[in-house]
Amino acid sequence: MNKYITNAHTRTRTLAIVLAIVFCTILCCVLSACNTDFMDDNSFKDDKDYIEVESLRIANADIRLSPSGDTATYKLNVEVVPANATNRKLTYYIPSEYHEFVTVSPEGVLTAIKESDGKTIPLTVTSSTNKEATLSLSVTVERVSVERMYFKTEVINLLYNGEEGLVE
Repeated sequence: MNKYITNAHTRTRTLAIVLAIVFCTILCCVLSACNTDFMDDNSFKDDKDYIEVESLRIANADIRLSPSGDTATYKLNVEVVPANATNRKLTYYIPSEYHEFVTVSPEGVLTAIKESDGKTIPLTVTSSTNKEATLSLSVTVERVSVERMYFKTEVINLLYNGEEGLVE
């Protein structure tokens, strides 16, 4: 009788393993059909109308942020060349040892966390389809204090509590 029980347990385990494999296969097929990020970014390079990213440009490669206020976040404005490139997706990378100072989102938004104590933080931007199209940027997080403000005009219009006024 033990022989029959052992065979039944073996068959049950085998069936469970086969069902798990079938389930995982179906799940992978569904995910790859529904999620374009699941597929390789180079999957459409065979298209005859495909235009490769040749290079990347940015106006300012030295970015300075402050850990508080309006300058705590900064959206990178990276220009893809040529402008009509087929896949314009970019990847942004800051080494993990600098994440205590600044982070970057998949959309290229930098967020300052704390002062970098004079350290320059490296940021790399790369085309997801052409690894040769790369930018190397520098990020510094520091507190900035305003010592003086100058105005070029002698009359300033102010809006206070919904009322407009002039300061001369």
